[in-house]
Amino acid sequence: MDTLLERTYFTDIFDSEINLFKEKFGPDFDGWQVSSAWKLLQNTC
Repeated sequence: MDTLLERTYFTDIFDSEINLFKEKFGPDFDGWQVSSAWKLLQNTC
């Protein structure tokens, strides 16, 4: 249940960010990947 809530939360909150990640990582990118990808970007920038 927690996973489902997190996926819904990230998909709703970071919708615009998801579009940016899709541009960077491709169209297969999904909302549930935002948190890990965001941490990855912060570590590399």
